[in-house]
Amino acid sequence: MLAVSCSKQPRAVLCSVDGELDAFCIRAFREATSPLGSLAGPVVVDLSGVTFVDGSGLAALIGLTRRCHERSVDVVFCAKAAIARALRGAGFDRIAPMAAGVDEAIRLVAGSPESAVSA
Repeated sequence: MLAVSCSKQPRAVLCSVDGELDAFCIRAFREATSPLGSLAGPVVVDLSGVTFVDGSGLAALIGLTRRCHERSVDVVFCAKAAIARALRGAGFDRIAPMAAGVDEAIRLVAGSPESAVSA
C-alpha cells in the first residue's frame, strides 16, 4: 500500500510518501506526483515513511526528478537512513540532492540556510 500527499508550505511544496514504493504502486505514485513537475516553486519529497524501494520505485523517483529538472523546478529528497543508504548505493544522489530530514531539505531547496519550516 502506498499513500502520497502533497501540500503547499511557505517555502516549498512538500510531498510525503508512505508505504512501499515498488512495481505494484508505481502507477499511483506517478499519478499523485505528476503535477509536481509543473509547479512554479521548489519541491521537497519526504520519503521518511517509505519502508521499501525496488528498481521500479527507483525508476519512478528518477522520472520525477527528470520531470522537475526539465521544467526548472528544484527538487530535494529526504528519507530515513536505510532508504537513503539504498538510494545512495544506487547512485540516486548523483541526480538529486538528498537531505537528512524535511527541515534540511526545505532549507536546501529554498536556497536559504537560515529558513526553517516545521514538518
